[in-house]
Amino acid sequence: MIKAVIVDDESKAIQSLSWELKNFDDEIEVIESFTKPEEAISYLKKNTPDCLFLDINMPTMDGFQF
Repeated sequence: MIKAVIVDDESKAIQSLSWELKNFDDEIEVIESFTKPEEAISYLKKNTPDCLFLDINMPTMDGFQF
């Protein structure tokens, strides 16, 4: 099982991607999601998911700064 984290400033985008992953890939489990990149960074300092789905265009910190 691949453990994934989603970071996106739009909660509907998180819901949509989570639904897609749940319904179309049995090998990926979304273990956490964040709308604030700063919270995701704090989480990732203590946890190590296998995969990170990251929105590139966010208002406070873009995906490249992340």
